[in-house]
Amino acid sequence: MSLAEACRNLRAASHRSILALLGVLIGSASIMAMVDIGAMSKAQSERQFAALGTNLLLIQPSFENAQSQAIAWNDVDALPTAGFELDVIAPYIMFNAAVGQGQAQQDTMILGTTSGFLRAAAMGLDAGRFISRFDGYEDFAVLGSLLARQLGQDGAPIAVGSKIRIGAEQFVVIGILQPSVQPPLVAANIAATALIPIKAMARLSPNDQITSIIARVGGGTPPAVVGERIVRWYHVRHPNQSIGIHTAEDLIATANGQLAIYSVMLAAVATISMLVGGAGVMNVMLVAVAERRSEIGIRLAVGARRRDIRTLFLLEATVLSFVGGGAGTAVGILAAWSLAQFAQWPFGVSVWALVLSLLSAAGVGLIAGVLPAMRAAHLDPIDALRHG
Repeated sequence: MSLAEACRNLRAASHRSILALLGVLIGSASIMAMVDIGAMSKAQSERQFAALGTNLLLIQPSFENAQSQAIAWNDVDALPTAGFELDVIAPYIMFNAAVGQGQAQQDTMILGTTSGFLRAAAMGLDAGRFISRFDGYEDFAVLGSLLARQLGQDGAPIAVGSKIRIGAEQFVVIGILQPSVQPPLVAANIAATALIPIKAMARLSPNDQITSIIARVGGGTPPAVVGERIVRWYHVRHPNQSIGIHTAEDLIATANGQLAIYSVMLAAVATISMLVGGAGVMNVMLVAVAERRSEIGIRLAVGARRRDIRTLFLLEATVLSFVGGGAGTAVGILAAWSLAQFAQWPFGVSVWALVLSLLSAAGVGLIAGVLPAMRAAHLDPIDALRHG
């Protein structure tokens, strides 16, 4: 029994073969697309973190016990000279308020910060300048790119020098940020945020306690190590208080763990689709055995061995699954490419997804073909000829 003969038999029952192919094709395409999309999503997440740098550090007050309090200004002033190899630090205060110009108004986050925030958050300016250390209590504001578009009106777009309302106060726009990747450790959506001098927050909110400090670590020391040193340093200065440290590496590890879980779930769903396709192959092969009883009986009567019959039907099932798996893999790659184009991600084919798609298709073919092949091989030649 040869592969060529198995292919001829499948072509002879082309309609039935196509139906079986469709089930395997859908399952294989699901595996390829879902696993490959998961891999591209993980790679895109890692690229975003790499663009921002993995040397980010976030320092926040810890409220694990009743003794914890806000970070004091003298602690902020002492950090740059404490020997922690911090390239830049930027304390900030967050406050929610209405921002408006003319009839346009948005409820959004106000972020009071210092000149170091632009560098710490790896952001750029589209127009104007950023907050400087000389601004003090000045009524200046830097707008995120999205907020600037939202406040702009026909004939009166937001530009450097425009006057806007923040709460009941009037501010002058001195800069507009470029669209960029959201800093991972900052809770506010910077694109939709108004940034003002940190001391000017006193004009908007009676609460001028520091929300967080974002910093970039230099000197090659791992941010986690620097964070541990800062915690010990802070505890010496304030024995009854504590702070929390978060790093970009923590977020990367968490994101990768979540993506791994999602990838497993997607692969499981796709595998179920493949099993459904395998059931279709088994049904088609069982029908083929029933329809070809006379052929099987003749083959056995003229000397064919039972293992030859078994091999023939196993080959037919495997060919069905492998062809369906190959076509499904191509469809899955096309689906993943389409999503990458829509999301503007760099496209790549995951070797793991490719191998899993093809092997699962071949494996399903073998498994689905076992029962029909065994049934065909164990037919009695006389009964097969009599009832064929």
